[in-house]
Amino acid sequence: MNFLLLVCGLFFAAAAKQLSLSNRKGKPIESFSDAFESGIQSVESYARVQPGDKSLLDALIPAVDFIKSKLRQENFTAQDWKELAMVTEEAAQETKNFTAKVGRAAYTKAIDNYVADPGAYAVAIIFQAVSDTFVKAKTR
Repeated sequence: MNFLLLVCGLFFAAAAKQLSLSNRKGKPIESFSDAFESGIQSVESYARVQPGDKSLLDALIPAVDFIKSKLRQENFTAQDWKELAMVTEEAAQETKNFTAKVGRAAYTKAIDNYVADPGAYAVAIIFQAVSDTFVKAKTR
């Protein structure tokens, strides 16, 4: 099985489960933060992936950290969504400087330098799409 699909599956399954268990009281961004943290814990636990291994965690963890930094605000603004997308994109691009330690990329250490991790880049694309959706919704 493709390692990226396995890791993404672990993340999204745990995040979805956490969202379904949330009491939906409070701010929606708090539920997202809790769900993403649950997903990250699942990936770290089952796939034995750690930050810096050149994986999707290298984009997810900065995204969750950014969300947590904004939880005290009254609302998660359109500007916050834009910044979240930028933080995630920058984190994904930063993986170009990492050496892959997991998945197929771990076998190609000599040639994978200067290439962003596909999982981290996929996370950046997803967050950009989510950001675009929320920004459009908030500006209507």
